[in-house]
Amino acid sequence: MMIEALSLERTKQAVGALGFTMSAKPMEFHGGKVHMHRVSKIEADTEETLVLDLLIVTPDIRQAWESRMKVEWEGGSLSVVSPEGLILLKSLRRSGQDQDDIQYLRSILDED
Repeated sequence: MMIEALSLERTKQAVGALGFTMSAKPMEFHGGKVHMHRVSKIEADTEETLVLDLLIVTPDIRQAWESRMKVEWEGGSLSVVSPEGLILLKSLRRSGQDQDDIQYLRSILDED
């Protein structure tokens, strides 16, 4: 989930009410370009650990935030990162899977 820094505490409270009460130490990647807060919960029925990463908007990834788009889902509206924004985020990591995903996302954009 991508959020602005000013929303961090309010977001943690909201997801805490959903059981995401275990917090990891805040993380930074790529020389501080990416800031992330990880919260987790253990699902009671399955004992599976569910992880929610809160990606903080920084100047280096603000373009991904600003290019969000609205999609309809299950009777509501969600704000999601655009394909271009996802390419920006994945280009920072550059794993093999990310490179495959970038190629796929570009192919979708080329179809339009």
